[in-house]
Amino acid sequence: MGARLRSRELTAACVTVKIRRKDFTTYSRQRHFEPPSQETRVITSIATELLDAWLATQPRAALRLLGVGVSDLAPATQLDLFTAPQTVRNRELDAAVDRIRERFGKGVLAPASALPRRREG
Repeated sequence: MGARLRSRELTAACVTVKIRRKDFTTYSRQRHFEPPSQETRVITSIATELLDAWLATQPRAALRLLGVGVSDLAPATQLDLFTAPQTVRNRELDAAVDRIRERFGKGVLAPASALPRRREG
């Protein structure tokens, strides 16, 4: 998602999570945030928080679909240096990941949090 925003030189100020249960009941949760961002880490963090909050109210829910989207799009602009101290570091990380995926394919990198957990014992 962040890569698509960066390739189009856009930022987003809202993250939406769409959740569909096994019985086709559909829920959506969204959060607006400032400053607008195109950083993968920011979008993923907000989406995770929204999903975790929903899962807390729906224990053991069987899911059929899970989607993440962004909205409130605007042209990317230079952010204030003091507003987002991690921005430069995160932008450099996102740019490196984008270059690797362009060269070797989308499936070559994944966040460690998306990898299957090893069972102890």
